[in-house]
Amino acid sequence: METASSRTLVGHVVVDRGMICVVDPIALSRGDADTQFEGIEKLVQDGSPKAGTVVNGFGVTVGVIVGGFGGDGVYPVYVERDERGLVARCVVEFDPLPPSDVHK
Repeated sequence: METASSRTLVGHVVVDRGMICVVDPIALSRGDADTQFEGIEKLVQDGSPKAGTVVNGFGVTVGVIVGGFGGDGVYPVYVERDERGLVARCVVEFDPLPPSDVHK
């Protein structure tokens, strides 16, 4: 297993509503989109989300929503690979970067 110092930066996520969602992208294109996003809208309306799930039109949980990490900003996303080269972890660092550091 790689150490934190061997993380590879794969990009940044820009947060404008104080939360992120991790979901299999194909799940967003199947079923009833309004039903899929019902959980997200409820969390957004509550105003203080810490965590929740995204459920598709078939009642299957297809993702997670995380909030409560400090709000809007630009957050780096890293991957860590196992000894086979497969992604073992995807890490979002909730320490906002200054805008000038986003494209480095």
